[in-house]
Amino acid sequence: MYQIQGINQKAIAVLIASLALAACGGGGDDNNSSTTTTTTSTSSSSAATSSAASSAATSSAASSAASSAASSTASSAASSSAASSATSSSAASSAASSSAASSSAASSASSSKAASIAWNVYNASSNPVVANSVTLADGTASTFTQGTTSGSTASTDFTAASGITTFNTTAATANKDTVYIASGVPTAYPKTFTLLAYVKVNDTTNRGIELDMNTGSERVKGVIYNDLNGFGIEKVADSTATIKDGGSYGATGSYHVFQYAVNLTAACTGTVSLWVDGAAITLTSSATLTAGSYSGNVITLGGSGCLTSTATGLYLGDGGSSAYNANIDWIVWTSAGAYSPSDVKGTLPTTMGTIPSNFQ
Repeated sequence: MYQIQGINQKAIAVLIASLALAACGGGGDDNNSSTTTTTTSTSSSSAATSSAASSAATSSAASSAASSAASSTASSAASSSAASSATSSSAASSAASSSAASSSAASSASSSKAASIAWNVYNASSNPVVANSVTLADGTASTFTQGTTSGSTASTDFTAASGITTFNTTAATANKDTVYIASGVPTAYPKTFTLLAYVKVNDTTNRGIELDMNTGSERVKGVIYNDLNGFGIEKVADSTATIKDGGSYGATGSYHVFQYAVNLTAACTGTVSLWVDGAAITLTSSATLTAGSYSGNVITLGGSGCLTSTATGLYLGDGGSSAYNANIDWIVWTSAGAYSPSDVKGTLPTTMGTIPSNFQ
């Protein structure tokens, strides 16, 4: 009884196990197949997911690359634009700097030109032989010295009043009277010299004044004559002829700027040019020249026959026993160069008397 009962219990246990397996869907092969299918499906799904993820990643990477490229291109374009703008700006700045430099150079050149002429000045506010009547080019004071005299002196023939000095020898026409100063007159070749005198001839019958420059060899005797004899240089090309224009300066009753410039390269060799009020005058000769020549406002020394002197200095007054009568506002001179009116413009000292507008 006991054994049978035990066998029956085993049989029952086996039966229960079989029923349970059948209820789960079959044997082990089906279960394996199902598991494989599930695994495959899962694997496929995973692969699809992986593929999608990979595709997304690729797409994202491509998008990122495109974005990066676009960003890089934009950045490069911006950099290029900025560089171009910087280059343009730099070029514009460079051009502006260059223009400014040119303007500065031009301004500097103009200022240099104006500053380059250091004048010796007689401003005619006192008798020329009075102490400190002259301001030299270096800023120091000097004076004229009494020169040739014959019956009269500078103290009587030169009279200063209200910034004007009058030179008048009409009371004794046979007398000679000059004053001189050595400063500002050249003595070594090339000898250059420029003189301007703001003078009024006081009548139509008497001469104005002599402006006589002596270099120790050549003598350039500038003379402001009476009416119809004008302004010129006496006996400079040869010792017989006076070369001058025919200006009637005494009849006008006005001041004029009388200017001459000398450029001597060797003994009695070079040129003398003349202007009145900043304009070139037309010269004529009082006699046929035996040496040298002239054309327009220029006298050319021919190497011989010129007027000579062993004296050195600028002589003002009357060295030839003629009657003179003129007012002097100012006289300036320099040995720094042979200057034209355009060279002189803007260089005259403002401490003098009246400076005509075309010389300011």
